[in-house]
Amino acid sequence: MVKLKYILSICFVFIGVQLSAQQSKSRTDIKKIELQFKGKWKKARKIIVKTEFPVSIDTFWHKELLVSNTEKVVKPLTNLNVQKAPNSPYFLEDSLYILKPLSFGFIPLGGKHYIFIEEINQDSFFIQTREYNVIAKIWDHKLSWQQVDNMTVEYTDSVELYAGWMTPLFAWYLKIFYTHRHKKWYGILVD
Repeated sequence: MVKLKYILSICFVFIGVQLSAQQSKSRTDIKKIELQFKGKWKKARKIIVKTEFPVSIDTFWHKELLVSNTEKVVKPLTNLNVQKAPNSPYFLEDSLYILKPLSFGFIPLGGKHYIFIEEINQDSFFIQTREYNVIAKIWDHKLSWQQVDNMTVEYTDSVELYAGWMTPLFAWYLKIFYTHRHKKWYGILVD
C-alpha cells in the first residue's frame, strides 16, 4: 500500500511539471547502465542534465553552496523539510542531511531522503553526494561546473540511480526534477 501511494504521488508530479520541463533550455539524457547493489549487478539509469548560464563559475559555485538556495530551486515541485542537518547556512563536506520531501508541499515523496555529502572540491568545482530513500536504493549525484568562456558556465547534474522495478519511472521523474532545478537556477542567477 505504501509503495502504491508513492507511485501515485510520482505520477501526479509528472503530470504537473511536464510542461515546465519541456520549456527548459537544458540538454538532458537518460542512459541505461548497471550498478552494483548488495553484491549483485542491477539494471540502473544515469540521468544527465546540462545547462549553460551567463555567469562566472565563482558566482554560481558560491550560490550553490547555500542550503537556502537549494531549497528555492526545488520549489514549488518539492519542499525539502529538513529533519537533520549541520548547523551551517552552507553545505558541508562529510555531512549527513535528512530530509522529508513533499511534492507541491503536501504529497509525500519517498519518505525520508538521506543525503551524504562525500566531497566538495572547490578547485575542480565538483560536488559528490550519496543519496537514498525508500524508493531509490542508489542515488549517486555529481554536480559539476565548467567554465565555457569568461561569462558562461556549464552546470551539470549527473545521477546514477537504482530504484528496483521503479528505476525507469523514477529516472524520468529525476530528469524532470533536475530540469526544473536548472530552470530555477537560471532565474536566481540571471534575472
